[in-house]
Amino acid sequence: MVGNCIPFGCPDSYGPHMGFVYKDIAAFSLNAGDIIAFDTGEVHGNELRFDLSLAATTVNGGEIAAGPFTMVSSLGLGHYGDNIVGNYDLAFVANSSFSFAGGGLIVNFENTNGAVDDQLGTQNLVYSLDNPYTVRRYFSGLSVGDMSNANFFDGTEVVGNMRIITDVTPVPEPETYAMMLAGLGMLGFMARRRKLKAAA
Repeated sequence: MVGNCIPFGCPDSYGPHMGFVYKDIAAFSLNAGDIIAFDTGEVHGNELRFDLSLAATTVNGGEIAAGPFTMVSSLGLGHYGDNIVGNYDLAFVANSSFSFAGGGLIVNFENTNGAVDDQLGTQNLVYSLDNPYTVRRYFSGLSVGDMSNANFFDGTEVVGNMRIITDVTPVPEPETYAMMLAGLGMLGFMARRRKLKAAA
């Protein structure tokens, strides 16, 4: 099922903070390079640019954050989504760590792209009708995690599908490549030297 504009199409009509509440999420630890991904249902008419923040809840699936939100990722330029359901195309790459002990989780999106055209009819995120982890969505927040003006919905069809990919293999830095090449070169030199010495 593809839902309506929340959270990707409404920041011009409501406050810039909106998001989802989940329950029964298994414990995980995010590190730089890990991925949190969502599934868009259409190609959007405007760039999807957001800061993504996470917080555990005091009660599993509740609305109150157990502590400060951690801003884990920013989605930069060039993201419009696609209409391929199931590929989790809206991928946020973590640039800070976040440790989660399990239970309730709040995912907060802050629009950083200014007004978004909600009249295009394509500002959609894929929701699940039978996802046991979904609780509710909120919008019109003036600050991170602000649910005071939220419109809560009962039922699992209103929270976006989410995928978390941890333990992503890091890409070596250029300096690491240089050290590896230097090490291989030294091994080759030593092997050649031993071969010449043995021949003498």
